[in-house]
Amino acid sequence: MSATQESNSPASILSRVHFPDAADLSAAEARFILQIGFSEDDRATIHNLLVKNREGGISPAEKEDLNNFLSVSYFFDILHSKARLALKRAGQSGTAA
Repeated sequence: MSATQESNSPASILSRVHFPDAADLSAAEARFILQIGFSEDDRATIHNLLVKNREGGISPAEKEDLNNFLSVSYFFDILHSKARLALKRAGQSGTAA
């Protein structure tokens, strides 16, 4: 891969996704976005995979699963960050004199 060529890993692709400005989100939309996340079952699976990875007993297939979960997690992180910023901005504009 050349120095100018970007990686096309899931995390890299997600980092390049265009999101609207947080100022364009309403408070209700931002609160809705903050509710998006993994199910309880998936959180338990992620935890188990992280433990196996830390202990060095993770299989290649499990490692791929973990990487897939982490890629989706990065996407949630970006969405949640934009939503928190929108709520912060809404709070500041709502309290300004």
